[in-house]
Amino acid sequence: MKADRNIKPVKLRANPTRGIQKGAVDREGGYLNAGLIEGVSLTTRGEALGHDRWLDHSFINSVEEYANDESNGLKVRFSHPSASSDGTGKYVGKIFDSYLSEDGNRVLGDLHIAPAAHKSPDGNLAEWLFEMAENNPEAFGLSIVFESDPQAEA
Repeated sequence: MKADRNIKPVKLRANPTRGIQKGAVDREGGYLNAGLIEGVSLTTRGEALGHDRWLDHSFINSVEEYANDESNGLKVRFSHPSASSDGTGKYVGKIFDSYLSEDGNRVLGDLHIAPAAHKSPDGNLAEWLFEMAENNPEAFGLSIVFESDPQAEA
């Protein structure tokens, strides 16, 4: 079946991927000395729940490659922007040094906390992230935004 070339790519929000390496929190580390959470999971192979899409190994490898091509790191916010919020005041830092998990099913990276995350308009986002990473690492999760390309999927 040939893809309809008039269909524009759709931005999708992937199901959050959960888990970090326990004990991988350094509250004074990172490239800005504002904190570091190592081994954060960026995305996981499998269904992008609610989007009728499957994230395969090719997608996972592309995310890892893209993340490492970003010399300034990948921006991380505390939640997605929405119709009523543009995400201002939610910036927490950047992901650097991405890599594939041993089984090749996840992309992991190191979250370097920005100093501004300690004093955002919404409070100390950095402290909240440190607490979650240290005390509830299996619930710690990120959700990436990506564009689907129907032509490439055909």
